[in-house]
Amino acid sequence: MSDVYTMSPEIAIRDQAIKPLYESKTPFEIMMSFSDALIKNGDPDIRLDDFSLRYKNEEDFINEIIAETPGFCNTGKPLPYPDLPEGSLIIGTPDDPGAVLDGKIIKKGERLTVEWLRQHHGVAVWPAGYFRYKRSDGSPSGIYPATSSKRFEFAFSYLAGLNSKFGTDYPTTFYWSGCRWNPQNTLFSDLKREYPFQLITGRVHHAMTMTAVCPYLAETETECMKPLNNDFRYHMPDLENMPNKYGIPAGKQTIFNTGSVSIPVFAFNRADAERIGIETGDLVMLETPFRKSVKGKVYVTDEVIPGVIKTAFGPGGHRSSGIGFVHNTSEYTPNINDLFDPANISGFTGMPGFGDIMVRVIHLKNKGI
Repeated sequence: MSDVYTMSPEIAIRDQAIKPLYESKTPFEIMMSFSDALIKNGDPDIRLDDFSLRYKNEEDFINEIIAETPGFCNTGKPLPYPDLPEGSLIIGTPDDPGAVLDGKIIKKGERLTVEWLRQHHGVAVWPAGYFRYKRSDGSPSGIYPATSSKRFEFAFSYLAGLNSKFGTDYPTTFYWSGCRWNPQNTLFSDLKREYPFQLITGRVHHAMTMTAVCPYLAETETECMKPLNNDFRYHMPDLENMPNKYGIPAGKQTIFNTGSVSIPVFAFNRADAERIGIETGDLVMLETPFRKSVKGKVYVTDEVIPGVIKTAFGPGGHRSSGIGFVHNTSEYTPNINDLFDPANISGFTGMPGFGDIMVRVIHLKNKGI
């Protein structure tokens, strides 16, 4: 099974591409072998009913793991399932989920199984709900966040360990608060008219591998990485005695056609895109109130709420030729670090606030949106 960084609750299955070779075994087979050996040697804590008699195969084991998915409560805006009670626990497939409220089954749905996933392209995606900490009438949901303060808390176990070891009193928790350049900040009510969008950034599924350095991963798209590149040519250096692990012929020029490489994009809500007259693939510039800017291509989606633009951090705007072929897309991919405001730094963590900032959109095709 796999989980990914995504804006919708999602689960995917990965069937084996290659069966275990020689004497190697899958984790499930290892677990079953251990349990059988422990039972054979008289371990009183291990029972056949919990292992060999319970699971005929690995699929039975996975089915039990995912039986309670997605396991989230029906709350947020928009309400994920308007036909089910607000606050009810959602269990089952995206198209026919069950609902439980106050311990009572309100609706019996179809449980998620491995076979269901195989019949639906290997993935289940449930509706996204934002602002899940409050109910539709604005009152606290009482469900999220699940902290004693009912606020979003960030705890540092490392600092807690220091306090315990040295008797210090460093703060170990801080609360999430509004960003300085958030359009909802009342201090910027005048600026909001000129810079109406909130740009946020997030990690994407394969961003930490630098994505486009590996051609095979570059073909894979996720919510803020889309195949919207322009044509380009890349000459792979001769690697001499080094093994070629990149999938690109060394010492030759390779042509990458339009739409063959996933690049970081600006994800816009569909209603916002229609209102300001932009489409998927358009080149835009995002400019901050302190006149810093980044360029990138538009991707129109329903998975971003109105007023918000999302992009990836990490893989965009690289100009060094030493990191593979991604420098060929640097002119139309955003390097979010270029929007860094040196005055907007957390005094507690030292982290800059470039991931949450007010921007305006300049359409580089028609200018001046």
